[in-house]
Amino acid sequence: MTADDVGTPVVSEFTLALLEGSGWYQVNYSMAEPLTWGKNQGCSFLEAKCIVDKKAAFPEFCSPLLSEGCEWGSRFKGFCGATVGNPISAYDYWENSTISFDPYSNNCPYYTSYSQSDCGDSSLVSSPFAEEGFGQGSKCFQSTLANENYFIGPVQTTTTYCFKQEVRQKSFS
Repeated sequence: MTADDVGTPVVSEFTLALLEGSGWYQVNYSMAEPLTWGKNQGCSFLEAKCIVDKKAAFPEFCSPLLSEGCEWGSRFKGFCGATVGNPISAYDYWENSTISFDPYSNNCPYYTSYSQSDCGDSSLVSSPFAEEGFGQGSKCFQSTLANENYFIGPVQTTTTYCFKQEVRQKSFS
């Protein structure tokens, strides 16, 4: 449960317990989804700074600002968003009055999904730079992959793509 809108919301055991604790709901805990944000990071995830020397201290956060990446659930393409504002000095990680879009994040930036960037939406059109695949089973991947026919000279840009994901079981014989 978060105080802001996220691309891939999760109904966790904590969310269900909160609803049950209100006395208004009977919940089915078998419907809980795994909450991986901050998982196994320890107390430092809550107590330490999320940005140290202008770099993300945990994989849940992003740097540099305005870079492209995949939102935490890997379903949406996104960007490391920020805007100009007036952060509390302890949270002015870039020392330039930059604030994250999420007012509840202690100015910790994370990849915010673009509109029309849902890899699971089969109605979206692929990028001309790669053979993307949108629809059920597709996930966001960060890559330097690019179709060389669209560029002159070497391309070293990291960007995001949607590709069909296939999980294969290993067989041991």
